[in-house]
Amino acid sequence: MDSQPAQSAASRRFYLSPISLPQLRLNRRECVYALLYGLVFAGAWLRIDYILHYNPVDHIWSDPQRHWEQGVDALRSDPMALTDPLLYQLYIGLLGKLTLKDPLLVAFYTALLSLMTPWIWYRFLRELQPSKTMALAGWAALSLLPSWTVIYSYFMQETLLLPLLGAALYASWRCRRKQTLRSFLPMVLLWALAGLTRGIAIPLAAVTCSWLWLAQGDKVRKAAWSLLLLALLLGPLTYRAYQQVQIFAPHGNGKLVSIYTRSGKKQINIHYLREGQRWSYWFSSPSIGEKPLEPLSDWQTARRGAVEVTIDLTQGGEDWKRALAENPLTFSNYLWIAKENLIYLFFGASWPDNNTARALDRINIQMRWLWAPLTLLLIAATVISWRRLRGRRLLPVLIATWILVQGLLPIAVNEGRYRKPAEGLLLAQVVLLLGVRRPRRASAEKIHTPTIALVAGAGLVLIAGGAHIWQHWSQAAAFERDGKAFLSALRAVSHRQQWGSLGRDQSVQGGPISIDGQHFPRGLGVHALSKTRYTIPTGAEYFHSYYGLTDDGGRRGLVEFKLLLDGEPVFSSGAFAHGAAGEILLPLQGAETLTLVVEPLGSNHHDHAAWAMARFLKRRPGND
Repeated sequence: MDSQPAQSAASRRFYLSPISLPQLRLNRRECVYALLYGLVFAGAWLRIDYILHYNPVDHIWSDPQRHWEQGVDALRSDPMALTDPLLYQLYIGLLGKLTLKDPLLVAFYTALLSLMTPWIWYRFLRELQPSKTMALAGWAALSLLPSWTVIYSYFMQETLLLPLLGAALYASWRCRRKQTLRSFLPMVLLWALAGLTRGIAIPLAAVTCSWLWLAQGDKVRKAAWSLLLLALLLGPLTYRAYQQVQIFAPHGNGKLVSIYTRSGKKQINIHYLREGQRWSYWFSSPSIGEKPLEPLSDWQTARRGAVEVTIDLTQGGEDWKRALAENPLTFSNYLWIAKENLIYLFFGASWPDNNTARALDRINIQMRWLWAPLTLLLIAATVISWRRLRGRRLLPVLIATWILVQGLLPIAVNEGRYRKPAEGLLLAQVVLLLGVRRPRRASAEKIHTPTIALVAGAGLVLIAGGAHIWQHWSQAAAFERDGKAFLSALRAVSHRQQWGSLGRDQSVQGGPISIDGQHFPRGLGVHALSKTRYTIPTGAEYFHSYYGLTDDGGRRGLVEFKLLLDGEPVFSSGAFAHGAAGEILLPLQGAETLTLVVEPLGSNHHDHAAWAMARFLKRRPGND
């Protein structure tokens, strides 16, 4: 009988004993890893947040519109659908089928692709050089790189090229290490897929595959299986192109861009004929009209006028040959075209991810000044370290190949966007140079995962929480002090529109907001159909705004402006054509959200609208 209390006490001591926690270690190495992983997680959060706020499905216009329409309409056989490489069209078609254009699903899959891109390049960096720390630093840099983040808010080919290029590089350096047929064929396949996304991958693939094939054994089997793989992949695409446009072009037809580049003109107008059908297109590079060296110089392109081209697709390559002959590339023309291409490539702003209303886009624009000096610095450092790089010289050769093909050959009128693949290559070369110079410890101590996770997580929580509190406090303080808050300075809870992107203090076309000759310094530029929802600031009693169709694109539009409080309609302008701006002063009546809607009446062509001077107010105007 006396043993039962003793057992109960022992049981109580057992259950009340504290759970042993892993012992944390904090030294320099763990702190470095925690910092780098924290930066990687911060980059991941930034990528997800950016896509949720700037969903690519809301920016279907110009090139993104072309890519979207070519992808979701699988049976399109017009000449433009056969001009672009195929793989990105397949990706968009798959995305369309998986999402049915639902914004949340589009954001999910796009964010997944965006997150995978720097991780795939990290796997390449681990193969490239011996230092895990340097590879992790490269992952952090690529995760936070604005150029590789903001492009995912648009349907552009680079969003698929970047992960495929990283995968092809990873497979190439893995093949370099293993030197087997089973590692050689995946490399060939990934390079082929990258080439079917953007043509610049083709010369990089040729150099890489040839380099490794010459350096390794089992040449006959590797060549035979690679040729069979390429024949199975490219053969049907070659047949498809020949059936439709009578030329051999499995990667897409680059002749249009070649003629445009060689012509020296600002614009190309091209007309296609096929068995009684006619298609007419015009194209002008976004670089034209840009001042890439501003504010240092007002330099602009020397291109003027337009070149006219007519192609009868039933004549095979004859009309293409004639058009190329009518626009010969003389040596003097080559010199100024190459000069302009180099300027645009290294100093041009990337398009369309150059919306100055977005902070990260503005950083992206300013970062264009980094790449030219970094390239020159890396060339010098590579020459100095050439002997140390023995066995690791393929990457600098690839960078030189990119500069030669993209920069010096007249294959296209360059844009800052074409620089994105090289940005990854240049950062990889930085990692390589630092990694091979870093002494490797014979028996490195394993990192202490709990310490890294705790420090990185605590740092992220503090940074994110501090940023949120500061933003909320600064906006609330400004509203309390000024008694007004312009919507263009606030972050919308959600925004959707059918063409273009939301203009903050500018029209949807990027110009100043002007309605019937009246100019407004603040406001929102939209295109019908648009829906923009805001959380109403604490203490706001009124919403005040002017509204109308803008002078730079809305003169032939017809729309209806609406306002909703907590999802309930409270204002409608009725049918509204271009003319004098309307005005609305809306009591907010304790509501929590305000939604601004512009609906098209009939066709939504020319429905460029604006909520001018849109703002929340603490008190009724005139009661100060």
